[in-house]
Amino acid sequence: MTPDFNTPQRQQFPKDTPAMESTVSISKDGRYLIHRTTITHIKPVTYYEAVLRSRSRTNISEGSGLIPEGD
Repeated sequence: MTPDFNTPQRQQFPKDTPAMESTVSISKDGRYLIHRTTITHIKPVTYYEAVLRSRSRTNISEGSGLIPEGD
């Protein structure tokens, strides 16, 4: 199910606030309660490009998971 980010409740928060969705279910064997929280950030691609460019200017340790632009 895709959450509706255009609800009146959502509009009262600043646009850069991530949308949060929480679901609760029971495991198939009925022994566990599963509480899942999903945080959705919506940002323009240019934001992430700028972050990666600034990170590529600093020393990124190998294995950090960040891939500098052009690599």
